[in-house]
Amino acid sequence: MAEFSPRGISITAWAFARLKVRHGTLMHAIASASLANISVFSPQALSNIAWACARMNYVHPTLIQAISAESMKMITEFAGQDLANLAWAFAAIMYLDEPFMNALAAQAGERSAALSPEELANTAWAFATWKFVHCPLLDAIASPSLQRIRDFSSQALANTAWAYAQLSLSHLPLMHAIASQARATLAAVCSSAAVVDGFDAEGLAIMLWSFARLRVADGPLFHAIAASSDPHIAEFSAPDLANMAWSFAKIVVVDAPFLAAISAQSMPTIAAAGFSAQAVADTAWAFARLSVLDAPFLDAIAAASIPKSEEFTPPMFADTAWAFAASEVRHIPLLQAISAGAQAKLAKFMPQELAAISWSFAAVRVRHGPLLNAISAAALPRMSPVAGAWRSSDLAGISWSFAQLRVTNTPLSAALAAAAEAHMAECSAQDLAAVSWAFSVWQCPDRLPCSAPDAAANAKGLEEEEVAATAPLSQVLGRSPVKDVDPEFWNLSGVEMFRRLLGEQDSAIGSETSAPPRSAAQEEDSALRPARVWLSRRSTPF
Repeated sequence: MAEFSPRGISITAWAFARLKVRHGTLMHAIASASLANISVFSPQALSNIAWACARMNYVHPTLIQAISAESMKMITEFAGQDLANLAWAFAAIMYLDEPFMNALAAQAGERSAALSPEELANTAWAFATWKFVHCPLLDAIASPSLQRIRDFSSQALANTAWAYAQLSLSHLPLMHAIASQARATLAAVCSSAAVVDGFDAEGLAIMLWSFARLRVADGPLFHAIAASSDPHIAEFSAPDLANMAWSFAKIVVVDAPFLAAISAQSMPTIAAAGFSAQAVADTAWAFARLSVLDAPFLDAIAAASIPKSEEFTPPMFADTAWAFAASEVRHIPLLQAISAGAQAKLAKFMPQELAAISWSFAAVRVRHGPLLNAISAAALPRMSPVAGAWRSSDLAGISWSFAQLRVTNTPLSAALAAAAEAHMAECSAQDLAAVSWAFSVWQCPDRLPCSAPDAAANAKGLEEEEVAATAPLSQVLGRSPVKDVDPEFWNLSGVEMFRRLLGEQDSAIGSETSAPPRSAAQEEDSALRPARVWLSRRSTPF
């Protein structure tokens, strides 16, 4: 290519990349020629070469570094389109250079008003792929995006939503505008033979995930995506199916027909080990979170989870165990696998995950001594009164679980009492009831934490039967001793006891009060689960 001009070299590379024709020998020649002429390349030529390499997944570190260095020298001369293409290209091949990224962000922000919708989306996508938060740039991208949202393609809408969600930047005006435009697009092409004109299966899954990740609860958008996706459910991959189920559960949107379609489509793939360990755990959690009960589906999830349990992370153990307990399903082989796998990794469990595991076994009345001893051993060293990782709900969950299973552990109960007293100011009424009941069962009211001002203040929120459960706190609450508690209250079993104790009735038995729906690492909120839904193919309840 010695006779090619710099412009000719870049155009040739661009043309082959545009047509997706990957010719290795030609790309090597283009790389060599580019390196020899890099100092005289224009900004557009540099951008074209980088874009072509990324488009054809041709990674030439020396060439990329040379493009980066040369671009830095003339970054102020780049047009908006060239900046967007350069950002996309370097992100696609994961070339990370913080000084270059900062310089590119500053220039792209200044030129954002001149960028096309696709260029705005690609620039946001690039920085999200880098996981590089540059707030001035993202604010600059949001402003013109809001003004031209009707010109965004479906892919640009999905990429923009994903970028802000990936960076955990909840720009509500932009997200609401994206939702509105996406709903309009879905409505306009709902009868299309394709999945949706411009919205492919992955794009729809990404849109759901993005809104759920940012906790932007747009029910109409979720139902519109469900209606558009349902006829084409076979086109969704296993990760897409798991992500969609997780997204509906994250913001608690129940669409029974769509969830039934996900279940039916997922079952053969799950049975064939086509779901990853993460996808299996997320799907189990999602259906339980939404109170959608499907016995054959749960059986398939359990069968897939057992051999994958060695791959489970602490959040996966917690979510899977919680899902079956919340669904009131005692699947002994699965619980055995969870117990064995979790014991080997308990040192890595967060307090919320320890509480979730113990609660899950207690809720279905499975008393597994080795697991409970291991949970106690893992919790004790980290349960100092000033341990910031423990929340009052974690302490309440573990207390209730061990008491529910009638497991007496003096060192653990002493540590729980000290930690609970240190957290008294943040204890909810339900936390107080659960901890008090646990110590009553252990018959050690002297260890009850009783910071009078906090307990008295929090007791005002207790329901009548919850106040009865805290009777050992008679000095604080002015109540009579335990003997005055209605005997029937103590005869309630399992989940029924916990529901009455926490006054939740039809709400989530796995709320943050006992064992939260998600692990602390996944930052799940404590929103209540909806009323239970039975999928149509079920004939009898469990």
